[in-house]
Amino acid sequence: MYTTYRINADDLNPDFVESLKILFRHKQIEISVHETHDTVDLSERREQLVAEVQDALALFRQGQLTAQTSDAIIAELNR
Repeated sequence: MYTTYRINADDLNPDFVESLKILFRHKQIEISVHETHDTVDLSERREQLVAEVQDALALFRQGQLTAQTSDAIIAELNR
């Protein structure tokens, strides 16, 4: 059996450990821990970038996309 838990370290408590013990009763288990902030940040960042690109496209269609605005958008995308 393979299970992935995505949980904030501040939320870890004895109940979590007990649930693992019940779920994997009498089994040898391996626990591996790594940060997941990059994945979450990328997902949130993607939504933000999509909104910014849609805004820029609307400005372009209205003829209001200035060089300064496009430079700011490009700088944001390269961040």
